[in-house]
Amino acid sequence: MYTPSPENRKSVTILEAISADGREPPPPLIICPGKRIMESWIHDNLKGSEVIALSPTGYTNEAIAIAWLRHFIKHTHAGPTKQWKMLLLDGHITHENPDFVILAHENHIKPFEYPSHLTHVLQPLDVGVFRPWKHYHNKAIQKSIRSLDFEYTISSFFRDLSDIREQALKPHTIRNAFKDSGNWPPSYKAACKKMRQYAKKRKAPEPETELQPSTGDDQGAH
Repeated sequence: MYTPSPENRKSVTILEAISADGREPPPPLIICPGKRIMESWIHDNLKGSEVIALSPTGYTNEAIAIAWLRHFIKHTHAGPTKQWKMLLLDGHITHENPDFVILAHENHIKPFEYPSHLTHVLQPLDVGVFRPWKHYHNKAIQKSIRSLDFEYTISSFFRDLSDIREQALKPHTIRNAFKDSGNWPPSYKAACKKMRQYAKKRKAPEPETELQPSTGDDQGAH
């Protein structure tokens, strides 16, 4: 969350879930820092099915992970009499909590964790969705600034959230994210291609720097 001062920021966490067939994603769960939800945060542009959770840090914890799973079960119509679903997750400790795993299995959901340190290569959200998500979020911030709304607050974010998600979570974007990550259709070659791309980025040499002599006005290396 950006404000006029770079030091004065708040971090919020958005929990998103997407499906390989590109269907409309379930509503998000938004984690805000603090001890209570402020009435001023809530904007008419919200759909009404979003879940707002609180934590001291603005990040997830075991209780919030359980709340999100119940939310996921509700909006994907999962249940003990329904067909089994596979839920692809990163290896966050909250996803290994026995209560989380048991609740998932009771509702015919099989959690499946990606290998450590490979979510940026294999997880469809990381591969093809979060980048446009951040792009449209940044556009919303710039639009707010052009409207002379110089403080982008949590209320501003909730005002723009539905529009950001509508633009970023289009069916073709979601399907391409699964395809490019090799998740669906399953493709070993696609996954290896992504791994090679990131390996090249890590090995790329750093640009050379030219040292400039000090002139007494705090000039340094360029």
